[in-house]
Amino acid sequence: MTSAVSSDVGVAGPADPVAVVHRHLIRDASPGAPPERPVPVVARQQGARIETRDGRVVLDAASGGFGGAHPRVRAAIADQARRVALSSRILVSRPLAGAVAALAEFCPGPLSVSYLCNSGDEALDSAFKLAKGTHPDRPHPLGIRGEDFGALSHGRALGRGSAVLPGAPLRPRTVSADAPEELLERVDESVAAVVIAPAAPGRPLRRLSHDWWVALRERCHRTGALLVLDERRTAPAGSAARSAPARSASSRTSSSWARRWAPTPCPWASR
Repeated sequence: MTSAVSSDVGVAGPADPVAVVHRHLIRDASPGAPPERPVPVVARQQGARIETRDGRVVLDAASGGFGGAHPRVRAAIADQARRVALSSRILVSRPLAGAVAALAEFCPGPLSVSYLCNSGDEALDSAFKLAKGTHPDRPHPLGIRGEDFGALSHGRALGRGSAVLPGAPLRPRTVSADAPEELLERVDESVAAVVIAPAAPGRPLRRLSHDWWVALRERCHRTGALLVLDERRTAPAGSAARSAPARSASSRTSSSWARRWAPTPCPWASR
C-alpha cells in the first residue's frame, strides 16, 4: 500500500497513519455531545492488558473472547494459515462449514440461515440490514436512547437517536430508558425492527419485567417488526435449554436467550 499524502501540511509527504484514521472517524456532532477525546493507539495486547503507543497500560473490558495473544488462538491461526489463509464464499471451507453446523446443532430448530461475522458490532449491523431487507418500505429501527448499539453507522445512529450519515436508509427512533412503556406504544407498521439488549450498563435484567417482554414480542408479531436481541454483552450467560426459536441468526457465536420471553412465533435476528 502506498503512503497517504497529508492534506494538513503545505507540502506533500507521508502522513501519520493515526492522523489519517482520526480525520476520517465518524464524529458525534449532535447538540450537547461531549468534546471528543483523543483515541488511544494500540501498540500490543497480551490477555486483557493493552499497551498504547504513548506507554499507557489499560484493561480491555470490552472485546470479550479469549483476550489478546492467547496461545491456543495463536496456534489455531498459525495452523489454519499453513493450510488455507483465507476462506472462500465460492468453495466450501471446512472450518466454516463445521462452525455453522455446530451452531445449528446448538440452537433449537429450525435454524435455516446463519451468518458468521468478525465481530459483534458487525453482526448487529447485519441485523439492521436484515431488517431493512425484510421491510424495505419501513424506515425506522426502534431502541433505547443512549445505549450502546455498536460502533458501525446504523448502531451509532440508533444510540444517538438520529442518523449519522446524510441520506441513511434507516431513520432511528428512540425512547428514554425510563419509559419502556412508550417503546411498546411506538411499535407500529413503520418500524422495521426493535433492537434491544436484555441488559445494558445501568439497566439490569430485572429492570424490564416478564410481562413487558411478552408484550414486546406480541407487538412485534402483530406488526411484523423484527425483534433483534443484542447479546454482545449477555450471550455468554445464555444456555441452549433456554434459547428462543430463531428463523435466522446473524451470529458470531450462539443465538438467542430465554424461551420463556417468547410465547408466540416472531421473526428474530440475534447475535
